[in-house]
Amino acid sequence: SYEGLGKYAEVIETLEPLIQAWPQDLAANQMLAVAHQAQGNSQLATKYAEQSRLSLQEQDKIKELRDRISQDCFNPYDHAMLGRILLHILSRQEGINELKIALELDPTLKEAHEDMLYFAQVSGDQELAEKHYAALNTPQ
Repeated sequence: SYEGLGKYAEVIETLEPLIQAWPQDLAANQMLAVAHQAQGNSQLATKYAEQSRLSLQEQDKIKELRDRISQDCFNPYDHAMLGRILLHILSRQEGINELKIALELDPTLKEAHEDMLYFAQVSGDQELAEKHYAALNTPQ
């Protein structure tokens, strides 16, 4: 029915701007692939479907970092690196959680502040952006 196709148009309208900020977001790419396929645009459906796959290297790195964290949960760098991958590719919320853990373990960890600053800027959270910008520009 046309009403059902209208929902796909809403998905596309909502998610395409998100993909501009988060081009590797797997879930958004998957939803866009389905929406474009439902509307008969197989070229865009294929494009988004290809972007919705984790590479073997990314899968291995996530597994490696999770294994290392299970052995030593107090390594802030591992939490920050896992947070970075999750934030940009798989799950923003999981990524933010890992970055917060990294900063709890080491409040001066530059990598975690950089990713939190990026997230804050893309999300439009000026207060959070200022907090992490200040942390990055505070002499250690």
